[in-house]
Amino acid sequence: HQPWDMFDVVLSCCFLLLVALRIQAAVAFASLNFDPTLRMYYNFAHAVYWADVAEGATAWVAMCVWARCVKFLHELSWARVILDTLIHAMLPLGGLCLTLLLSLLAFAHTGLVAFGSQIHDLRSFSVSLASCFRFIFTGMRYEELRVAGDVLGPVYYIAFKLWMVLIVVRFFVAVILDSYRQVMQENRGGLALTFPPLSA
Repeated sequence: HQPWDMFDVVLSCCFLLLVALRIQAAVAFASLNFDPTLRMYYNFAHAVYWADVAEGATAWVAMCVWARCVKFLHELSWARVILDTLIHAMLPLGGLCLTLLLSLLAFAHTGLVAFGSQIHDLRSFSVSLASCFRFIFTGMRYEELRVAGDVLGPVYYIAFKLWMVLIVVRFFVAVILDSYRQVMQENRGGLALTFPPLSA
């Protein structure tokens, strides 16, 4: 439990930092100075900055609090199977994530150069990268690509579907299923349903 104890210490420090940031934001808003000549608060941007920092810190602390639930999940036999499966698949999944990233960069750059001036979802590199990632799950508009390019549009569409959807995504599923099979073989005796102890 030592790693989780260290995590609790870090979480407690983050919570204290969050309290300090909230106090700083409250003080900044309380000390707003109104300029009657301009009819505005001239230090309003300073107060908004600290409020944004506090909101961001709140989001990180909330995420860490939910991450702490992993400790309790590991005490459950059915949840431990899922966690052990992901641990077994970590290395091949890392390679697949790198392959996915490079493929997304390639398709995003190609889409920007070929159709950036005609398709709104590919208008800039960052938007094109986000759109290509979204296309994996929601699909892309074939008619829009065909209108943008009679030859290159269909080729781009087919290449994306073949590589990203039919090959890369299915490799992710295959790796996870193979790791799950290994975990179940290691626990061939069966896993009894257990619940986390109160000390967890």
